[in-house]
Amino acid sequence: MSTITTFADFGFSTEIYEAVKAKGYEKPSPIQEQAIPILLSTNSNLVGKAQTGTGKTAAFSLPILEKLAVNNKKVKAIVLTPTRELAMQVAEEMVSLKGSKRLRIQTVYGGQSMGKQLDALQRGVDIVIGTPGRIKDHINRGTLKIDDLDFFVLDEADEMLNMGFLEEIEEILEYTNDEKQMLLFSATMPKKILKLISSYMSDYKLVEVESSQQTTHLVDQIHYQLKESDRFEALCRIIDCSKEFYGIVFCNTKREVDEINARLNERGIESEALHGDILQAQRENIMKKLKKHKCNVLVATDVAARGIDVNDLTHVVNFQLPQDPESYIHRIGRTGRAGKEGIAITFVSKNQTHDLMFIQRISNTKIRKGELPSVQDVITVKKQIIKDKITNIIEHGGYSHYEELAQEILEGNDPEVALAAILKQAFKDQLNIEKYTEFVVPQYDERHTGARRDHSKGKSNTSRIFIALGKKDNNGPRDIVDFIVQETNLKAGLIDEVRVFDAFSFATIPTEEAETLIMVHKKLAKGGKPLVTIAKDRDDERSGGGTRSGGFRRDGGGSSRGGGGSSRSGGFGDRNRESSGSYERKRFKR
Repeated sequence: MSTITTFADFGFSTEIYEAVKAKGYEKPSPIQEQAIPILLSTNSNLVGKAQTGTGKTAAFSLPILEKLAVNNKKVKAIVLTPTRELAMQVAEEMVSLKGSKRLRIQTVYGGQSMGKQLDALQRGVDIVIGTPGRIKDHINRGTLKIDDLDFFVLDEADEMLNMGFLEEIEEILEYTNDEKQMLLFSATMPKKILKLISSYMSDYKLVEVESSQQTTHLVDQIHYQLKESDRFEALCRIIDCSKEFYGIVFCNTKREVDEINARLNERGIESEALHGDILQAQRENIMKKLKKHKCNVLVATDVAARGIDVNDLTHVVNFQLPQDPESYIHRIGRTGRAGKEGIAITFVSKNQTHDLMFIQRISNTKIRKGELPSVQDVITVKKQIIKDKITNIIEHGGYSHYEELAQEILEGNDPEVALAAILKQAFKDQLNIEKYTEFVVPQYDERHTGARRDHSKGKSNTSRIFIALGKKDNNGPRDIVDFIVQETNLKAGLIDEVRVFDAFSFATIPTEEAETLIMVHKKLAKGGKPLVTIAKDRDDERSGGGTRSGGFRRDGGGSSRGGGGSSRSGGFGDRNRESSGSYERKRFKR
């Protein structure tokens, strides 16, 4: 198979390719690169394992739209989704991707007018997209026949099963013809999904995209350290300094969503709130405004934002740190889509540094530390925006009815003073530097982190860690070094002062990696005693026994000052890596 680098390489018809170009799609995502060629060139069933935000909707929509003939007398494709929101989004995506091709697409879900659905189905539809309950309702009424399908799609299959739709899905499948192409997309593959696949998709192709790909692909991840009370001002500053901010601000509670949205509106920033108490009709209006750029800021909870599919978001802001790494991955996956770059910003307060490190560790990503824009940065951006607006008016005209008033104002007034007064009237205090306050980045107290301070640089450098196994478990210095390298991806040369005793060991490593390692093992311990903790002040000097070992070579070899290597049988590193790995698979891999 030839290498796919752009959407032009797929060989779409002119109608479909022009629609793809109109949406601004350039480079296919990994799931699209794998799935589209299979679906275009074969009639194979396909199972796709991919997270939200990886571009899977286009991955199955484009081949269906390409391969379906027009003016069918029967429904030729059906897409089942767990929620009405996702059904609407899939339909909108398909409508935009079909371009001028005359395919008829209809959504079918609860809460929508039954009369509208009945009229559309009676006139004839090529593609039906809906929720299992309403689809089954139409089948039972005899208003929807799906016995001559070319495609049957299960989107977000794990969510449908979690919501109890397995029985409905199986009943719907009983009404379908055997000669159809089945496509199943799911973020996870639990036993119920595997059973469904084995029952209805005996022969299939598997395409899989690891979740780690979406956390780094085209997304610049930044965190800002600030005081809790400065979060809102920081948010406003980021919005003000972005040329075209178009994004989602994530909060952890409904109350916070309403509060932040109200405060943004008070500041003149057009925003909307979305959470579980928002009525469906209101939600639909909000989403229409967002997609038409009539509102560029959406403040939302994780639950309410699930299923939102807008490809050109520039920013995702974690106003509060998400509850776990998986939520972080889902949040930032909403930007950096369809070949466009995005920015993911996370606000972190003093007591959340360990949580941030844990998220980085589990999601296998780096969230770089950034500096918030200064007051002068804000003023500079606002000045440019004002100049651009005035230049645009001058270039396009339409100000003739103000010319007489302008002449009257200039009589007896200095032109610069008159213009400044007009700007003041139009833009209020936007350029008044006294209306802004500078942030003071908190200096975190490191007395309880075990950090050693490099006084010449004024910053934390290394930390001493305690590891709760030693020689009696067949561990030597080399085993301890290998364990730390495996757990932190540190180079061996950055691990120093390794000391191994009968029942425990010590090592000195960079503070950031030490904090991450300690946090991971604290969570693994689940309330018990962690295998890795911060060492108390020079505990190892009072421990007795053992041989001081340090100065490990950068190639990962043994100590150059005694202590030697040891046999690798039954070492601490091997046993603990198994424990750590099983924990990560259980909770964070999807």
